[in-house]
Amino acid sequence: MFAKLSIGFYIVLLLMFCLPFGGCAPSSTATLVPTRVLPSLVPTDTRPVQGPKEPPATAQATRTPAAQPTKASRPVPPQAGASAYDFTLKDLAGQSVSLSGLRGKKVMLNFWATWCGPCRIEIPSMVKLYDEFHSRGFEILAVNLREDTAKVSQFAREYDIRFPILLDQGGVVSSNYFVHGIPTSVFVDDAGVIQNVHVGTLSESAMRKYVTDLVD
Repeated sequence: MFAKLSIGFYIVLLLMFCLPFGGCAPSSTATLVPTRVLPSLVPTDTRPVQGPKEPPATAQATRTPAAQPTKASRPVPPQAGASAYDFTLKDLAGQSVSLSGLRGKKVMLNFWATWCGPCRIEIPSMVKLYDEFHSRGFEILAVNLREDTAKVSQFAREYDIRFPILLDQGGVVSSNYFVHGIPTSVFVDDAGVIQNVHVGTLSESAMRKYVTDLVD
């Protein structure tokens, strides 16, 4: 009797203790304590590392222009060592003649007029030296200043002039050569470079010296 009472008493005590806590049976699911997530070891900037940028597609190497032959680009007073300024004029037959067209020849440019007494004195020496040196590549261009074609043609016949006479009727070429007095002679070599300039009358011996230096 006492034993049964004891067992029943303990059961009642056990129930009275467990009920307020919602039962003593173990939970079927374990409570997981969140673990601390460690910071990522991957760099925060996940963009790929870029190397040096390529130059724009339009970028091109700059090339230095090839050297061009030197020539007079504008009129300057003629002097030895300078390029002779090119020009084109009509001859007595109406044909165009240019200085550059005689490249490879030695040229005497002579600025003159029929009314010029000193010019008349030079003409016979010019005719003589032209005949003597023409076969060696020597040429004379006699640039007449502002005169009528008929008058110059008559003068050429009288003096038996066989070298080209060019008509600078507008005075442009004589202006480009800074001619302030006539006769003026400019001696140009076969490369178009001025070798000598002489203002005033030339004796035959002085003219021969200029022509010989030019041809030789």
